[in-house]
Amino acid sequence: MRWADSTLNQSAERERVEPVPSLANQMPTSRNETAGARAERVAEWYFRLNGFLGIPSFIIHPDAVKAHPRTEADFIGVRFGCSREVIDGRVMEDHKPLVNCSISIDEPIPLFLIAEVTLNACKVNGPYTDPRKRNLDRVIERLGAVDAGERHDAARQLYAHGRWANEYAAIQMVAIGRSKNDELGKQLDGLLQITWDDVSEFVFERFKTFPAKLPTHGNPVHRQWPDFGRNFGKWYAHGRGRRTSIQARQAIQYYFDFGDCAAPSTSTVD
Repeated sequence: MRWADSTLNQSAERERVEPVPSLANQMPTSRNETAGARAERVAEWYFRLNGFLGIPSFIIHPDAVKAHPRTEADFIGVRFGCSREVIDGRVMEDHKPLVNCSISIDEPIPLFLIAEVTLNACKVNGPYTDPRKRNLDRVIERLGAVDAGERHDAARQLYAHGRWANEYAAIQMVAIGRSKNDELGKQLDGLLQITWDDVSEFVFERFKTFPAKLPTHGNPVHRQWPDFGRNFGKWYAHGRGRRTSIQARQAIQYYFDFGDCAAPSTSTVD
């Protein structure tokens, strides 16, 4: 009987588990980051809203111990062909430029993505434009989109055009920045360039069209999100449906500058 009592006590102890705190509360704050790092957080959120599963700050390691890595991709990820999100019977429209990159012969295919992010005009880092360094070859191998027999051709196409695709999958290089770079577009004619205005317009329209993503009954969804999503969600919710796309652009610029979407003098408590 004593053994049974002990077992019951142990069971009760197991049931008295402390609630797990929100992961968002454990994330490092953007206020301690550089503006460039904050820009990467915004880009990550943009890709997340478009259905990408990804790895931010992907490091390409050298073959031997050295002081520095070979290079880094700001974001790599994949969006599967049938990806979609439905709320209240309505399908969310993902950003057309990205969706269009995932179509092959009128059929959706997995879209693998290599993204470079900057606060200035769109750019692609030098290590990704020099075939002799073979950095893209290593990224392709980690993405796993191409079998060994096609990796060389895929890398060659990416170095020459910024895009590779067959009937089963596509690998797309993307540059996000303040403005499009015409010279870069001539150099890499398959590169997708997206501006911060494009990003802010998309994010704003997503929240405006689907306010159900921001319920207000005690525990708004945005409190569970990582830093930029949480911050932008708080900013949008405080606008009570009166925010505009122009204000959204300014809010993202404030986030770049200060780590908070609210103007410095009007920052609000979560």
